[in-house]
Amino acid sequence: MGLDPDRFLIALSLLSPYVPPRSLNALIGNLTLNEFFERKAWKNQPLTEEMFSRLEEMDWHKVERIEKWCKENGVQVLGKWSPSYPEKLKRLEDPPVAIYLWGEAAFPEPSIAVVGTRKPSNYGREVTSRLSRELAEAGFTIISGLARGLDSVAHQAALEVGGKTIAVLGSGFEHIYPPENRKLALKILESGGLISEYPPDTSPKQWYFPARNRIIAALSDGVVVTEAGESSGALITCDFALDLGIEVYAVPGSVLSAQSKGCHRLIKEGAKLVESTQDILEDFGLQLFPKTPSSLDLSPEERKALEILCSDPLSLDEFLEKLGLQTKVGLSLLSMLEVKGLVRSLPGNYYIKSQK
Repeated sequence: MGLDPDRFLIALSLLSPYVPPRSLNALIGNLTLNEFFERKAWKNQPLTEEMFSRLEEMDWHKVERIEKWCKENGVQVLGKWSPSYPEKLKRLEDPPVAIYLWGEAAFPEPSIAVVGTRKPSNYGREVTSRLSRELAEAGFTIISGLARGLDSVAHQAALEVGGKTIAVLGSGFEHIYPPENRKLALKILESGGLISEYPPDTSPKQWYFPARNRIIAALSDGVVVTEAGESSGALITCDFALDLGIEVYAVPGSVLSAQSKGCHRLIKEGAKLVESTQDILEDFGLQLFPKTPSSLDLSPEERKALEILCSDPLSLDEFLEKLGLQTKVGLSLLSMLEVKGLVRSLPGNYYIKSQK
């Protein structure tokens, strides 16, 4: 078996899908991992039959395979005793005893979680993108869960402005979920990192994601929820944040929208209402100084295009009709405005003026 500390950490992590972190932490107590495994210190402790069986019949060949995979892919295994283990996670009652870190080794300050529904409206996408971009530009690391919908929007927006972002997974790194986000996950590795408390070969399970949310909250200095229904998983992240004394920020929406009911409830219960990025930054003593159209070198065509784009999305056909442009010319004009950060594209060939 050997005395490689990484192997002991990996062995411990193999229990995480089956044994609650609180139980693992209690089981280990003040013992070193050497003492725990070499002396089989669990033998005299009250355990469930499954816990005892998994400890007694630990698959050390699998441990070695995982260790090899991690080394080949540059993945670190950090125990809560490691100097590199994120200090913020230790404020949890049930911190992961071990986490896998792929990518950025540091956890820069400040950091903020941006979460929301998996089925957002155009409004939700636009406000999430804007807040995430501006928070990243202000120096925040954007933390989210790589889920479909607004998690993905938050990660992508941070990357677009060259910011740092961290994704916390509810599966192992060999099973990126959802699978269509694998490309985004690899992009995140270029300037941020992926975190999981599960071994790399762990497939996603529904109950892993609420547990993942406690890590998102604990790593953050604030949690922003941009659009969430009454039963949205994003609200679980907010509950963890409130338990830890972390500020929750909520973006209001239409009173007619079911997707905003969760945000409105949070505001009623004391979350800070957010209308702009500055509402968040002021709590950190920061100020946003965005570029404005007047400070940019705009052509007459670009200025005219901005005049007809407003806070409501405009379809490509409507845009072309209002300006009297051919499709190729209109798309080129919109692309230039996107590069300058003045226009955002939305699903379905819709465009909207960035609120900066």
